[in-house]
Amino acid sequence: MMPKFVFCFLSYHGRYQYEIEYEKRYGEVKLLLYYDDKKQWPAVYKTDKELTCSEKISVLSVLDNQIVPLTLKNHPYSGCQLLTQNGKDSGSERRPPVPSGGGRTSPKDDPFTFDQFLKTTTTESTVPTEPFDFNMTESDFSTIETNTSEFSDERVLYSNVEFNSLENTTDYKIFVEELFHGNQESSNVTRVRRASKFDTKLVVSCSNHGTFTSSRQRWWYIAVSNCGSNKGLDIVYRFKMTNGETGDFWHEHFSADEMYIPPILLIEAIAYTLLLLAVFLCAVELKSRHLYHCTYRLFALSVLLQWFGILLLSVTWAKYAVSGFGPFPVFGGFFTSASEITFLLLLLLMAKGYTITRARLKTCATVKITVFTNLYVIVYISLYIYQSEAFDPGEVLNLYESPAGFGLAGLRCIGWGFFIYSCAATIRKFTEKGPFYYPFTLLEQIKVSRTMCEQITSVFRLLTMK
Repeated sequence: MMPKFVFCFLSYHGRYQYEIEYEKRYGEVKLLLYYDDKKQWPAVYKTDKELTCSEKISVLSVLDNQIVPLTLKNHPYSGCQLLTQNGKDSGSERRPPVPSGGGRTSPKDDPFTFDQFLKTTTTESTVPTEPFDFNMTESDFSTIETNTSEFSDERVLYSNVEFNSLENTTDYKIFVEELFHGNQESSNVTRVRRASKFDTKLVVSCSNHGTFTSSRQRWWYIAVSNCGSNKGLDIVYRFKMTNGETGDFWHEHFSADEMYIPPILLIEAIAYTLLLLAVFLCAVELKSRHLYHCTYRLFALSVLLQWFGILLLSVTWAKYAVSGFGPFPVFGGFFTSASEITFLLLLLLMAKGYTITRARLKTCATVKITVFTNLYVIVYISLYIYQSEAFDPGEVLNLYESPAGFGLAGLRCIGWGFFIYSCAATIRKFTEKGPFYYPFTLLEQIKVSRTMCEQITSVFRLLTMK
């Protein structure tokens, strides 16, 4: 069994579409739809008890359409049809092999002639009771009347019969001939298989869609299985999962947990654009007064990095809303992370009193800040690398549910503790700076508390969706 997709569908609005192709020789492939109940996906995916493929499928309900057999027999539900593919050159049109020379050539395949042999009828055969006149001419035969109503019924019956449209092609002949082993000898007859010049593959192509109906939004896990074969899986697939009507920018391609991301990014982009403009105007004024200190430069750099990161995130999520491909938040996340680290360095410098109570820090304080900042950067990058490599969407739905997320939250708590300790030490030494440091410390605590509340709310929302 191979898990591939995780998506939180809205009830009555969730919809999935699939296009799957695989070679017929791999056996019977099934599309499996698990949801987030404890007896469903958590009970079969990476459990302590080792389950067989059949046991993993047994928790699904056929009546709820959680098992979709991708076979030709299940055509009305799976949308599967049989195709051929030339293994040597799948893009070229296959033609009957040309004889090398000499001998009698067989006539060209006439589809009309083959159709006459393949057509069936439910009308009973009748035996003529009158003696047959061998002197009848061709014109006598042409005057025989046919029952047009019976012929139309025959066509209706024939249209309802499932048949292989490939039976009249050269590829089908070659496939049938390959069923016979070469040099099958018997006491009377020796049959030699004619060598085929084409590596013909029979491909099952399936295309269909489905909807979801549940009491609330649910996480659905889509997987593919091939329990009846020991050849494994080799499929070509394409899935499209939506939560809204076509063209709905805010809902169509977004999972239920992602729908609030684009509006939040839009508001943040507008807010940081205005903030960046104000920072630029203040920087010009400070520079004219020769007060453009290092701390303000760090603040301006942090705002610029955050604005650029939010802009990149807005672009990638907007592209995802339009096309459904993505999102790719790596570059935007890199700039926002750099902004966070820069802002943390600024807070630590101000907590130590740099440019506020002293123009130069002590060597010991400089070493502490440098070591802590470098360790913070190394651990931060390591956690993101670990998250990108070890993140399993079948188990983890949010960054802060993973060990990397816990490590990142712990790292921020350590930075916050170092900031509080530095502010307390500075206030104790410079009591006259209390009117500045008390509001400064309070505002930073509010900011940290807001960030923690956002993370806890995000995890809680995901847990309530399960």
